[in-house]
Amino acid sequence: MPDPAQAAAAARLINDRYVALVDRHPDRFLAFVVLPLPHVDVALAELDRVLDAPGVVGVALTTSAAGRALTDPAFAPVWQELDRRGTVMYLHPAGDGVASPQITDHHLTWMVGAPVEDTVVAAQLITRGFVTCYPHVRILNSHFGGAVPMLLSPRAGVHAVRPTGERERPSRSSAWPVAADRPVGRSGVGTHGADVAA
Repeated sequence: MPDPAQAAAAARLINDRYVALVDRHPDRFLAFVVLPLPHVDVALAELDRVLDAPGVVGVALTTSAAGRALTDPAFAPVWQELDRRGTVMYLHPAGDGVASPQITDHHLTWMVGAPVEDTVVAAQLITRGFVTCYPHVRILNSHFGGAVPMLLSPRAGVHAVRPTGERERPSRSSAWPVAADRPVGRSGVGTHGADVAA
């Protein structure tokens, strides 16, 4: 929603319904709340208002916010607050086919576009250094991050880029900066075995 007030009202309505449902059935439900991004100020206010409600376990975001990458520098205050709180962030495709007519014009938005969105957001978060800059945000990416398990291969040839723009050296045996004790490494170890993240 382009209007911050409308976006905030929509998020408040949705979140209040989630909180009420969890309150009525605490033994059956937990909730991820939504944030009215790309509007940073109202997103922070909503985060502060609802994240500590009983039964709320984190936030749910789409893989982009109104066509903008979640790694957009304008969203840094939201990331900082999520990191400070040690928040769980659940990511789900936005359904925009990564703004590609090759996907959207051929009715492939969900069949092909969704896993591509999962892959793109995971790659953005890794290559822009968000996994290490915001280590207390626990990220759950839908559909295991699309093609991320294949990209963990040492042959992928992808390097991480620090927020300063400086390229990060590849790890000993992998093009991705992973180790079994890091979030991406844990994903790779769980899928492919310890040698992938070694």
